This record gives sequence, C-alpha cells and structure tokens, in this order.
Amino acid sequence: MKQIILALGFILTCFSGLYAQSNFTLYNMDNIVQGQYENPAFRSKAKVGLSFAPFSNLIQIGASNSGFSIEDVLESNNANDSLNLTIDKALSQMKAVNYFDIDMRNELFAFHFTNEKSTYGVTINHVLHSNFNYPKGLLELVYYGNGGEETIGKRASFDGLGYNMMSYLEFGFVWNRKFGEKLVVGAKVKYLKGVANVQTANSNFGLYTDAKTFDLTVDGEALVNTSNTAAFYNDSVAIDNRQVRSAIKSSRNNGIAIDLGLTYDLTDKIQLTGSLIDFGQIKWKDNVTNYSIEKFAFKYDGIDLEQFLEDSTAIFDKMLDSLEQLANINETANAYKTKTYSRFYVGANYDVSNIFNVGLTWYNSLSYDQYRTAVNLSANLRVKYWLSMTANYGIYNYGKSNLGLGVSVRLATFQIYAMTNSMFALINPQSQRSVDVSVGMSFQIGKVKEDKKKLVQED
Repeated sequence: MKQIILALGFILTCFSGLYAQSNFTLYNMDNIVQGQYENPAFRSKAKVGLSFAPFSNLIQIGASNSGFSIEDVLESNNANDSLNLTIDKALSQMKAVNYFDIDMRNELFAFHFTNEKSTYGVTINHVLHSNFNYPKGLLELVYYGNGGEETIGKRASFDGLGYNMMSYLEFGFVWNRKFGEKLVVGAKVKYLKGVANVQTANSNFGLYTDAKTFDLTVDGEALVNTSNTAAFYNDSVAIDNRQVRSAIKSSRNNGIAIDLGLTYDLTDKIQLTGSLIDFGQIKWKDNVTNYSIEKFAFKYDGIDLEQFLEDSTAIFDKMLDSLEQLANINETANAYKTKTYSRFYVGANYDVSNIFNVGLTWYNSLSYDQYRTAVNLSANLRVKYWLSMTANYGIYNYGKSNLGLGVSVRLATFQIYAMTNSMFALINPQSQRSVDVSVGMSFQIGKVKEDKKKLVQED
C-alpha cells in the first residue's frame, strides 16, 4: 500500500502542471514582435503592433519536473499485460535536490512602433513563477522506511525542501536601435508590482536512525518569507475583484528589472545574438510574515516500558513538550527581497538561403540557487511577412531532449501564432519531464521600409 501511495504521488507530480523557462521556439521566431520577450534587440517586421487581452494577446503556460518521468515510475510488463512499479529506478536517477516548476505569462497589453532605425514599445504582463524543491532523501525515507538498508545508520537529508512562488505585474518599456548595417542593440526597463510571494530562504532538515539502538535524531532550521498570502490558506478571507485591484494599486511591493539584447551580422550569412532577461528584484513590504525555526537537534530514544506502565500520561506529556519545542515557529514582519528569474541566451544563425536559416542557441539560468542550462539546434523558415515556421531540438541539463515547433501566419493586419518546446510530450507523454504551450494573436499594421527593400532584392 505504501508503494502504491508513493507511486500515485509520483504520477500526479508528473501530470500536475502544464512553460519551460527556456523558450527556444519563441527565441527563433523573429517574425513576431513577442520575440522581444527573449531578446529586446529583435526587430518587428511591422510598423505598428498592438495586442490586448482578452482578444489578442500572448499566453504562455507550462511546467517541468527535473526528477523523473512517468516511465521512470511505471514499466510495462508485456508478459501479463500489466504495469510494474519501478520507484527504485526513479530514485536512482534523481539528484540530491530536484524541482518541479510551473510558469505562466499572460500578456495584458502590448504596443510597438518600428521605423527604419528604432523600435519603441510598451508592454504589461502578469507573470507567475511557482517552484517546489523536493529532496531525494525525503522520498527514499518514505519508500524504504527509516529501517531499510538504504537509510539506517545514515542521515536522511531533507535539505533544500521548500516552496517558492512569485506573482507580479510587469510594466515594460522597450527600445532597440540599429547602429550601421550590422549591429542592433536593445533594452527593456521593467517596473514590477508584486502581487503575492512565498520564499523559502533557508531549509535544512534531516532524520538519523541509529543502526544499533534505533534511536531517532531530528535536526533542522528554516526561514520562510511570505507576502499577501492570506487568501491562499484562510477561507475566512473573502476577496473580490475590486479589492484585488485596490490592493495592487496601493501595493508597496515594488521592484525593477532589465532586459538587454543584441544582434550582430558577422557576415552576410552569419548572425550572432545574445540576451540577458529578467535581471532584477522585488522588495516585499505588504502583509509580510516571516516564519523562522532556529537550528535544533532533537533525539528520541524510545519509551521505557516500566515507566510507561507506571504512568503513561507523564511519558506522553514529556513527548508533547519536546515536540512543541521542536515545532517552535517564530513569526516576524520584516520586509525582504527576492530576485527575478534571470536567464541569458547566446546564439548564432546561418542563412542557407534568403528564406531559410539554421541556428545554434545556448541557454543558462540561475533560479532559486539552481543552475540550469540547455542547448538547441533549430531550422527556421520565413516567407516574406506572412509566414514563419521553426523546428528545434533541445537538450536539457537533466538529461532529456525535446522537439519544439512554432508557426505564425499574418493575414492582412491580423497575426496568429502557436508554439511549443515539448512536442515529445504530446507524442509520448510518459517519457517526458516538461510540457508547455504558447499561443497568441496580435494586430500588425504596415511594413518597415528596410525590410521592404530587402524583400525586393531577395525576389
């Protein structure tokens, strides 16, 4: 039964989310202005771009799980047409600390104006990042128990266990400019308005079982900061839309972030690109609660049977007193800061023809003290103004690869696009650790003169 419950937990974690942070497909689709979310130096092909919710806007949603996939937990048994639990296999592939992320971006408004030299734009987005870190040691304890060969006589480490969540409104002002015929430099300054936050600033817990006496020693310390989270766990807190709007307007959770980017035509056929995205922080001041547990170590050496028979009440009172001290949580209300999810891309593209190019892109990020990297190969097609397609193959640091596809079509002034970085999740979901989708619509008006001349030359 214990194995079945744990397996269900594994499977639910695989399925419980839907935007991997590395959006290679959007980075390679330079025919839509939303590509500036990944590199502000990318130039729009239209003079004017307009998007606004809920009629025409970008929506991104997705999730990734670094620890395991469904096929790591369940294995087909062709002999009797059944499924076998393979939790040992899943545990053997995990790192000391693994993560499960859910991310979302909802574009509320976007306006861009582009001329022969420069682009100017304004964007408003709601951004949500959610991260759950789960240590391998915790799952090993649940699966093997504290008396198993894998755990007894060793400290079962729960270090790094924690949840992080950041929800904020992003008001962005983007600019890019051509310098000569080869270089484009772009920047975006973003004012951030924090909506709600949970930050596990420190989390170190462990359980040691003595191999001879079976005495238990629990140790730990923690610091968790929160802002505006009462509505998530307190049913008595009733909030309507007007209260939400009022709270956001009066919010003191302010922050700033920047995006930087460039493109450089090394030759007539080779273009280099690079960008730094979401480098900044938010200071949280509204409805702040800090929960801290000072460093402790508690040893439980069992119950003396003779004392228990004489006075069991005293024994239990002593245990409860010890547990109360163990769970002594201090609450304060000190403002704190959180970094935004920073990442950067470095890429190169080679023009095979006037409408087709191939590219190589390298991605890096540091999120919640976890370094993540990936590399991507892409093939990209652009037919004048009306059609853009990309196919890319990405290899990620947790040992899995995936296929990305994207397409955008412009009909007169209306452009529609859809993309994903995880086609394998649609084809063979049980083998994948991430899934995402991005869809959107926008109004695109006019054509930039320089592109118009280029297309005439290409024809």
